[in-house]
Amino acid sequence: MARNRMLIASSMASGENQAQAEEASALLARQSKDFRELREDYVRNQCGNDWD
Repeated sequence: MARNRMLIASSMASGENQAQAEEASALLARQSKDFRELREDYVRNQCGNDWD
């Protein structure tokens, strides 16, 4: 996730690699969604609420 954020930020700063930034943005969105769902499943399955 951090790598995708770095790619997006560097692309916005330099104005280069727009296609790579678009791909990184899509990957970041999917990773964030997957992370949220995994965290919700963890709590839902009564594993506790100490994810953080």
